[in-house]
Amino acid sequence: MFFDIDGLRDDLEDDSYAAFFAGGYGGAMIEAMEIEDASDEEVIRSAQQRGFDLSKYEYED
Repeated sequence: MFFDIDGLRDDLEDDSYAAFFAGGYGGAMIEAMEIEDASDEEVIRSAQQRGFDLSKYEYED
């Protein structure tokens, strides 16, 4: 099983930007920048912590 890390990373960044612009959560801008540079494992961990449905990003080789 593999994950579309680029798609997951993009969605996490979008989620952070939305929290910043719509919700006024200042830390979200920093989170978005951290996600950009995060390892694949860190991206998956962050998505799990935020409650993302990882099955949407799974694929088989």
